[in-house]
Amino acid sequence: MERVSSMENQRKIVHLCPDDKFIDNAIRMFEDAFPQENIVCVYTKGRPANYVKNGIDYHVGVKDVLLGINNGVMNHARIVVVHSLSSAWYRTLERLAKNVPIIWLGWGADYYDIISPHCGMLLDQTAELEGRIRAGKNKTIKAYIQLLFDSMYRKVKVIERINYFVPVIPNEYATLKSARKWRAFPAQADWNYSPTGQELADYVKAHGVAEEMGRDILLGNSATSSNNHIEAFDIIDVFNLSRRKLVVPLSYGDAQYGREIKHIGEARFGEGFDALIDYMPIDTYMKKIARCGFVVMNHVRQQAVGNIIIMLYMGLKYF
Repeated sequence: MERVSSMENQRKIVHLCPDDKFIDNAIRMFEDAFPQENIVCVYTKGRPANYVKNGIDYHVGVKDVLLGINNGVMNHARIVVVHSLSSAWYRTLERLAKNVPIIWLGWGADYYDIISPHCGMLLDQTAELEGRIRAGKNKTIKAYIQLLFDSMYRKVKVIERINYFVPVIPNEYATLKSARKWRAFPAQADWNYSPTGQELADYVKAHGVAEEMGRDILLGNSATSSNNHIEAFDIIDVFNLSRRKLVVPLSYGDAQYGREIKHIGEARFGEGFDALIDYMPIDTYMKKIARCGFVVMNHVRQQAVGNIIIMLYMGLKYF
């Protein structure tokens, strides 16, 4: 249980986190405000983390998802902070003592299925691809198990237990609250991940910001259908890429969707298509981005806010 065993008589802020590039900076901000008062739990399926580098106190595995994180960790909680509400945390939150407040830091994708369940977020060709992928997945045993643990009914009950909710954009609070009837709904709070913080500062300090804009084009932020990659391909294909590359991050999200987009992109753009399938260190990723002068985010809803801020800071033109 790593460092948790040394905290027996202390009440802490317990963070439930995905393995994501924004978490290190978020925990750094909490540590600045509440030094040595944070327990960091990261869902890594018990394996080493890819993105979170600093101070993981507990690697959350599949057993923790099914049964809840063990009391040796959660008994230390005076507050629980959920960084993106995923089904990985449902059982832990269901078991949590009623007197322990929960703060939910929303990421958009974790509540847009309630606000607008794919309605209007996917353009026609992407919706067709997503439908084919879902149809295949729904036939598997894994899909039935996932449905059992990730039902909308269960998600709603968990949200009704939460005390405070921080949306990405403030007006999304009222939108989510009015999206359905709730027995209880968390109060609104204000916070943000400050994505242009230390991580970007470290990169700029080490490498500087390019004086000349790169030639390549960055498309999307993940292997998720809300990026509407196929429709973006149609638009970009009208123009002659010449010596430009189309850089498409696909290492995060739905692996099957990512494989489909990689196949379609390579068929259309050949060597001009650069799919980022595998995890890469932040320095390597940022060097790839530094080659780009343009970024295309083909989302219908807000998404990738942190990435967009970083790209604008680096001087990329955003579409």
